[in-house]
Amino acid sequence: MAFDADSWEAQDREWGQGINVLSEDKPIFILDDSFYQEGDGTLYQNLPIHCRLVRTGLAVTAKGRKGEWTVDTTSVKEVTGIWPVIKGVPGTVVKIRIGASDAQDSEIRWDVERDFIVGADKFLDYVISGVYLAVSFRSEGQPPWELLSYELEMNVVGKA
Repeated sequence: MAFDADSWEAQDREWGQGINVLSEDKPIFILDDSFYQEGDGTLYQNLPIHCRLVRTGLAVTAKGRKGEWTVDTTSVKEVTGIWPVIKGVPGTVVKIRIGASDAQDSEIRWDVERDFIVGADKFLDYVISGVYLAVSFRSEGQPPWELLSYELEMNVVGKA
């Protein structure tokens, strides 16, 4: 194996100094023999950075009196909207979609993907129903953003 000037062994300073400061909130990955930590740009190797967060298998119906989530895998839920709380540069576009399925192992039926504009939007409308719910957030070539929370507007509409 040839010597790589960018490898860990070639570094002439201690980790934690200069450009090698690590951050807990930025992803770290290894590509070939090189070590990288994502930064705050919108491109990686001149290509847009793709970001995707997906949560599937949600069977929640509501919050209890003490703030705990109630789960019901026998009821059909209808989602009519989402209230995402996203921290980022105003104007950043995060694409959101809601999905549903009637069994954990069945394919998710996704509603149309909609643009959520940070600093402008508060709520997105949807109409989809199922026993298990799914949520997807994604962006491409956008400034860094952070999903702080989201709340689904939903009702129980029947039994499975």
